[in-house]
Amino acid sequence: MGAAVQRIDRASAGGVVYASRVDGHSAVVSSALAAAAGADRLGGWSDDGVVESYLAQVAEETGRYELALERSKAVPDGERGWFARLRAAAMLAKLGRDAEAEEAFKASLTLKPNDPDILSNLAVLIARRGQIDEAVERARAAAAMKPAVPQAPYRLGLILAAQGKTAEARASHEAALAVDPNFEPAKQALRELESARPHA
Repeated sequence: MGAAVQRIDRASAGGVVYASRVDGHSAVVSSALAAAAGADRLGGWSDDGVVESYLAQVAEETGRYELALERSKAVPDGERGWFARLRAAAMLAKLGRDAEAEEAFKASLTLKPNDPDILSNLAVLIARRGQIDEAVERARAAAAMKPAVPQAPYRLGLILAAQGKTAEARASHEAALAVDPNFEPAKQALRELESARPHA
């Protein structure tokens, strides 16, 4: 238990992170949430990747992408495996390792085919390679999938904005907010489009 807790605390960039039992699994929650719930560090860690998954989440949230990548890769296949592969791919993209990220996203599709989140991430990477038409086509397809996720129209909006198609980009970010009104990346993208608009 002690070693696991030390790993969690290191991943939180020095902030204390508490572990508690939730629904029969070990889970990691922030100290603020733990304090609010009256939780504390408890034994009973499971071997199904819960700890590694949350270590990766905390590392990502604190900007430690290499550690998040490492912890995501340590999650075994199973219930959490596909999401861990998705996070690992996203960390590779954040680290600028686009070729590896693209292969990792494609591998994630073998675990969850036709996932709009994965497909829209691939579209962004394709756009970075300069294949804009293909990227837009893929991003539009991902954004049209059901059930809808806000990430897909949001990423389509990013690609369109980079082309200077601000009206279409704005519509895409608004579509993301129609799926999830609290999706902050789309709100921020709309603010940036508004601030870039020439005012009379």
